[in-house]
Amino acid sequence: MKKQILLSALVAILFTCSVQAQNATEAKAPNALTKQAMLKLASAGIPNAIAAKTYPVFFEYYAGKQQAEAAIINGQSNLSMAEVKARYVKNRDEALEKLFTAAQMKLFKTSLEAQLANAE
Repeated sequence: MKKQILLSALVAILFTCSVQAQNATEAKAPNALTKQAMLKLASAGIPNAIAAKTYPVFFEYYAGKQQAEAAIINGQSNLSMAEVKARYVKNRDEALEKLFTAAQMKLFKTSLEAQLANAE
């Protein structure tokens, strides 16, 4: 009887752990996030010639931000997540301002930026 109860408890614990592991979300790869950004730019009416020039900007943003966040989680950095995000957003926005017109940058900041943040 004790063995059956112990075995049942063990099975319940293993089942719970496996369900939680399946629900865990993993960070998307920088390539996938960058491709999503390209699709959002195209759907917003940003010309393909300009959108293509933004690919390295977005890739650097996503890849660098993920590496910095991993360093924080692993205790290899004393920056906060907010500081990392602010630094990478600033760098991304400075690069995009060189590529976009004022109207395109306003469109990006007012609507696309929030959509891209939700996709992360």
